[in-house]
Amino acid sequence: MLSGTKGRAEGFLYWDDGESIVKSFSTHKYYHWRFEYSSTEEGASLSIKTEHSASLQIPTLDTLEIFNYRYHPDFNSFQLNNKEIDIDVEISSYDPNTAILYISSEHLIKMTGKGPFVLKDKGWDNGQAYGTLKGCLFSFGSFDGLCDSVNINYPSRAGCNVGQEAAVLIFNERTCKNPTIDRKCWSGDDEEEWEAQLDMHAFAFVPYWATLFVCRFMDPNGQMIGFDVYGGKSGKRGKKNFYYAIRNDGIYFGEKRGEENELIESWDTPCIDASVENMALKASSVPTGTSSVPAAACGKRVVGYYTGWGTREITEDQIRRLTHVIFAFVATQADGSIGFGAVSNEPDQGDAAAKAMQRFNDLRSKVRTAKSGTKMLFAVGGWENSQYFSSIAADPTKRANFVNHVANFLRDQQIDGVDVDWEYPVTGGATEGIPADKQNYVTLLSDLRTRLTNLATELGRTVPYEITLASAAGEWTIRPGYDLSGIMQYADFINVMTYDYYGAWGSQWGAYTGPPSPLFYGSPPGFSGKLNADFTMKYYSCRSGKPSKLNMGVPFYGRYWENVGAAIDANDEMWRTADAVGGVYQGGYLAWKDIPTKGWSRDSASFHEKTKAPYIYDSGSRRFLGFENVQSLQHKVNYAIERNLGGLMIWAIDLDDYSNTLLDVISSADLCSGGSGDTSSYQCVPIDDIRWWTPENSGPDTQIKVSEVYGHSVRILLISTVFAKGQCGKSAPLINGYYPVCDPDDPGYSCCGPAGYCGSGSEYCTCEMCVDYRTNPQKILDPPTQPTRPIQWYTMNAPEGQRGRCGSSVPTINGQIAICNPDDPFKHCCSNGGYCGTGAEYCECNGCVDYKTQ
Repeated sequence: MLSGTKGRAEGFLYWDDGESIVKSFSTHKYYHWRFEYSSTEEGASLSIKTEHSASLQIPTLDTLEIFNYRYHPDFNSFQLNNKEIDIDVEISSYDPNTAILYISSEHLIKMTGKGPFVLKDKGWDNGQAYGTLKGCLFSFGSFDGLCDSVNINYPSRAGCNVGQEAAVLIFNERTCKNPTIDRKCWSGDDEEEWEAQLDMHAFAFVPYWATLFVCRFMDPNGQMIGFDVYGGKSGKRGKKNFYYAIRNDGIYFGEKRGEENELIESWDTPCIDASVENMALKASSVPTGTSSVPAAACGKRVVGYYTGWGTREITEDQIRRLTHVIFAFVATQADGSIGFGAVSNEPDQGDAAAKAMQRFNDLRSKVRTAKSGTKMLFAVGGWENSQYFSSIAADPTKRANFVNHVANFLRDQQIDGVDVDWEYPVTGGATEGIPADKQNYVTLLSDLRTRLTNLATELGRTVPYEITLASAAGEWTIRPGYDLSGIMQYADFINVMTYDYYGAWGSQWGAYTGPPSPLFYGSPPGFSGKLNADFTMKYYSCRSGKPSKLNMGVPFYGRYWENVGAAIDANDEMWRTADAVGGVYQGGYLAWKDIPTKGWSRDSASFHEKTKAPYIYDSGSRRFLGFENVQSLQHKVNYAIERNLGGLMIWAIDLDDYSNTLLDVISSADLCSGGSGDTSSYQCVPIDDIRWWTPENSGPDTQIKVSEVYGHSVRILLISTVFAKGQCGKSAPLINGYYPVCDPDDPGYSCCGPAGYCGSGSEYCTCEMCVDYRTNPQKILDPPTQPTRPIQWYTMNAPEGQRGRCGSSVPTINGQIAICNPDDPFKHCCSNGGYCGTGAEYCECNGCVDYKTQ
């Protein structure tokens, strides 16, 4: 049966034996039933009347289909001839896409029954769906039957000029009268978003692949006071591109991008008019209210990025759990101007600007109405939109244009600051920079600080504008690209991107699986020990001296690999290698909220104790996933407390699930318990330059300059190609004129062993001739750090047969007899056989020479 627009409908059903041919309706045996339907807010009734009967054995009816049913049913029985009939709620269903209600009962209903029965329906008092329904009767085979289209419950204005989509009206005390009620709404098109809800709410239907909206309402104490379902209609069934906007008076949706905004403008019954809303926004152009985030009590931070392209909309509840929220991104152009637009190289970016603007405006409105003291910033740049920064920072005209555009954007949008996400100055980004980027970055920030300070004065703004940075995690990018002492003069804080250490890409070590954000070192032998958050945060803290200005980044996502092989080490299942397909490694990025719907079970995860990171390896599909979970995030929270960091940063808020599982861990962190100010517990390296050979600066083709250093004079003696990686001690090739030591910040290479190589473990760190630089970085300064006399000895880079040799039996060095290094405590004597070493056989024999005493 087909429902009309005023709560009344009728339908017909014809039935015959299906065998005899119809020659005349007057003689043909058939049944004809009329269905009469009416509905009110309290319920609905349906009666079945026999219009024509015949001497036939009629069937029974166990399923009713009601087209264009206005409300989601909340009943499990109905009345038939004054008898309660149970409904099979597992078979009965409601399809909001077609607005058809299916009712099934194990009891048989005779078609001849004439008594009406009542459907016990819950009447929703807060709105109904608008749309178009096409219904067809008597269809069979290729015959479509008798079809008709009905515009259902259209308001007088909404939707009249923008196609067949309209609005779900929410206009009640939950949304208008009580601003402290938190509302979370979403579209039923997003199938995975229903997963968490189905366990919580007993629906009589499964709304997968249908267009509808649901809204959950929470009181200030976190108690749910309503969970409302709204039907809808769209041709975008089963797709994610059904466009909608949520406002205080309704959910507006359209078939094309932008239609939802036109509907908002055409709707004639808002809770408050636009002028009142704009006045409220203007009055709250600075943060109001007091933060309930524990970190805020001592000025520390919980920062969350919110993307302009995501699918999940931020809620006021999430905003209240942050001290800062940063919208990412506003696009940067070649001339230094900024504006909403595409910030990636993905195809089909035509609607990027409209979507970013919509999400930005929604965020801004919620930040101000939340009244939680949360500051809102916007970010410029990002991985695929940083290509213009180098020229902008170098060119005074472009730099001034950029600074003025940022200032104008802050003034016009009435928000609290800017986050500069230049990825990356000098090197390491999608677009390589130039060496001058390092100083030009400081100049750019200096100009920006001056302009925003003046703007705040012009506007009488009592809260200073904030300037923040998103910065790199790898030393190979930080060291050449960031003047941290210069940057810290102008930045309020830095969001350190301590993630993406591992992903489905190649490196000089191969395509190793691993966690995207390991907290500590736990890599295989031969790997750099700096691919972890601990190294990165220590580097920033020690080099800047400002841990209070540092936020450690945590990813609300994982990275996966395909075509993954066996474990490298049988005792460590996490580290594996992946095989490339056509020269490309297969894998990708997966939001925390999407993990269960993409074929992964979080419950099957293993936890890697060394790195404090979870992972999943599926041997059947040869897939590997590294990600973050509650356990790993708690370790990061504890680390931030122990190291007295200024805060934690999240990429990104819209990647969390709808229970805010990960955000709960971060926002509840008692960061204040770690101390205040810039007190640091790190053992910092006492030098700024590099005096060690590691995988980052050496390899089998490295050219080593063997220099003669004496006082302030340097003379190049020879250049030789050697394998210098990891060499240390007084017999190793000099690095920048210094005896090489081992890197205290690289736990895999922090100790110098007796053979003159850096490593870890007892054979490198705890033996009699070992030197442990990680435990005591000050040993780097133990004299002599440079040769005390001109070099006249063979080092470890010398050819075979000369390495470690001395005396007249080997070639001379610059015309002089080769000696042993007097600075080397283990090889300062030349034996009578022409070898360098120590002990009686090298120093006290007949013909031996101790150059330490010469």
